[in-house]
Amino acid sequence: VARRREHLTPYHMRYLERKYKHCSKPQECEIHGVAKALHVGEEQIRTWFRNRRSEDFLTE
Repeated sequence: VARRREHLTPYHMRYLERKYKHCSKPQECEIHGVAKALHVGEEQIRTWFRNRRSEDFLTE
C-alpha cells in the first residue's frame, strides 16, 4: 500500500527557512527537535534540508 505524502504548510516552510538560515546542515538531535516541533517525520526534515542545500548549490 502506497503511503500518502504529507505536505508542508506555509508555517512549516517559514520555520524550516529560519532554521536553514541559522544552520544548513543540522545535527541529528536538531533534526529530531524540528521534526517533533512540526509533528512531521525526521526523514521528511532530512529530505527538506538536503533539497534546500541542493537548491542553493544550483543557483550559485
